Amino acid sequence: MFTLFILPDSQSYCDLRLKWTRKYFCVPDQRHCLRQQMQWILDNKDSLNGTLVLHEGDLTQTNFEIEWQLGCEWFQKIENHIPYVLCTGNHDQGFEPHPPEGISQYSNRRDSLIDAYFPPARFRRNPLYDYGGNFRGSSSNYFIFFEADGLRFMVIILEFMPRDEVIEWANGIVSAHSGHRCIVLTHGLLDKKGNRDLHGYNYAIEGNGAQEIWDKLLRKHRNIFLVLCGHSHGEARRTDEGDDGNLVHQVMANYQFWGKGGDGWMRILHFYPEEDRIDVKTYSPVLDRYRHGPSSKFTLPYPMSGSRISVFQGLSG
Repeated sequence: MFTLFILPDSQSYCDLRLKWTRKYFCVPDQRHCLRQQMQWILDNKDSLNGTLVLHEGDLTQTNFEIEWQLGCEWFQKIENHIPYVLCTGNHDQGFEPHPPEGISQYSNRRDSLIDAYFPPARFRRNPLYDYGGNFRGSSSNYFIFFEADGLRFMVIILEFMPRDEVIEWANGIVSAHSGHRCIVLTHGLLDKKGNRDLHGYNYAIEGNGAQEIWDKLLRKHRNIFLVLCGHSHGEARRTDEGDDGNLVHQVMANYQFWGKGGDGWMRILHFYPEEDRIDVKTYSPVLDRYRHGPSSKFTLPYPMSGSRISVFQGLSG
């Protein structure tokens, strides 16, 4: 058994610039929530055979320096203990306080401070990482490898509403590493009902919507088995067949409007290769509670058993 730790949208925890969480929802400073999540991961990674931490985007509220600084400080807590990856959300790029009428304040432009605080060199120079590469020198789109229980995996991280050229790059990367089991991490894919929808906002950037991401990338590769996303509010999941008959699990979690800005809820994915299953749990280190409803605790079937250099969906690895 090995474990992945999933951190959903955390913008409420580092809403330091405009303090909208406090202004509109009467929620006090919640920066302790992500700090407690990181400490819990450190305290439990060995007993749970923790392999990787994945942040689903919207680390910041307004793509502002003090918010990135705080997020960077939190990730430094686990920096040399367990690998982590993070994707850019709509709040992490191109914030505009006063956009034209009808246009979202978020993702008005592609510019993001992610490379100032999480540059590719930060991952390349860390011996914990098997860093694969990136798109045009940026941490907005990159990929890594990891091995667990004799199985070879890759994680490809995509920007919010990925551009056509990013989709083309990702297709090439996934095809070139067809012997690796592939997880895709991107901020927006599902709405709270499990539909492929980016939640109806009018973003100024041009890029691919959720259905286009599925049609142009996710369905086309038989080694893609899991897509993790946030963005929409609440929990949702769906499973669809790819073009080769493989199952692609798509799982969304975002708790920013639960309790006090999210209450530290996170996802824990336990992989059981010998039993061909992934158990998904939802836990808050802040509240020290698990959620037990069917949208919070469930099992995903996934073939992993056989040879430890095993065969899956017709592929080695």
